[in-house]
Amino acid sequence: MSPSKVSLRSHSLGCARTVSFSFFHRGLRRKLLCFAIILNLLVWPAPGLASQHILSFVSRSLDLRVGFNSSYEAYFLSSLFSRSASAPQHETMADRALAVARIRLNPIKFVGYVDETVNFTALATDYLDRTIQGVKFTWEESDNGDKLKIDEAGRATFLHPGLARITCRAGSAVATAAVLIKPGHRPMQTDAEWRADQASLSTTGNTTGGSTQQGQSFFSSLLDKLAPTAQAQSGPYWGNDFAYDQLWSEPRNLVGSPRNRAIEPTALGTVQPESSNFDLAIPLVGLGGRGLAANLTLYYNSRVWGRHGNAVTFDPVASWPTPGFSLGFGRIVPYELNWGAGKLLLIEPDGTRRYLGSVTVRALARQATAVT
Repeated sequence: MSPSKVSLRSHSLGCARTVSFSFFHRGLRRKLLCFAIILNLLVWPAPGLASQHILSFVSRSLDLRVGFNSSYEAYFLSSLFSRSASAPQHETMADRALAVARIRLNPIKFVGYVDETVNFTALATDYLDRTIQGVKFTWEESDNGDKLKIDEAGRATFLHPGLARITCRAGSAVATAAVLIKPGHRPMQTDAEWRADQASLSTTGNTTGGSTQQGQSFFSSLLDKLAPTAQAQSGPYWGNDFAYDQLWSEPRNLVGSPRNRAIEPTALGTVQPESSNFDLAIPLVGLGGRGLAANLTLYYNSRVWGRHGNAVTFDPVASWPTPGFSLGFGRIVPYELNWGAGKLLLIEPDGTRRYLGSVTVRALARQATAVT
């Protein structure tokens, strides 16, 4: 055998011995570290006394990153007996329901009328008053559907007059809302009338002045069934108008669809360049009929300020249900009543103002009697 081959073989044997010794030394070091940790767990009365020193030593030796937020015993046991990191646990609907401690309803009470629909919403919180998302609520009515019906989304439809209660459940938490259903359809109300109507019912279900109000509602409902009428001239705007000639004669005050005026159509509605008014029609109800259909449309006009000489007036012809919007059949506004005469201004359903002319007080009385 040549000297070169002998030298190469000796070098290979030396490398193999070095690798095996390094592997054995590394395995021995790991075993000694594990033995020291187990001994610490068995000997020390409180594992936290030497935990930081041992963990820092193990971290430097094995090049591990260990946090002190959780117990090191759980970390090493999970590392020794689990092959891979455990998958994150996802909450189920049952877990969310079990965490619910309180349910908040909105509204917590409501006074409505027959054939009215109201949406009830629920918010679930835990014992720390933190909101719990993704909770499925169960809605129930106390009268087994005799007075109202409520679906799984919290949409309640009032069927018959009376006092009812809505119950919402999620896990072991329960919340209720009192509902007072009055006979007849809801009349046109001002904000003060609506608040007074809602104040007649408490959160506990007690009513105030219920007999008189229910008697009046029953009488109104009976009259509505015997002689149904459309109230075209009543409403919260009656008596709150400030009409004047410039509303229909001044181009900068024009709204709706006045005659012989420039109109620019857009994708949403029409724009009047003279008054910078944007008009939008929103169809609400369309009922077909034999020759006569019943349609209801909500109109919007962006020009809510009216010029009056050197002054401006906000919403001079009172809008309803809110400034800028018009909902109804139109109406007639008398103005400049002086010495037995006055003027009439026609307000069309889309808000257009048309001058009808001058009349006497006697004609005004006949006109008021005819429209009411």
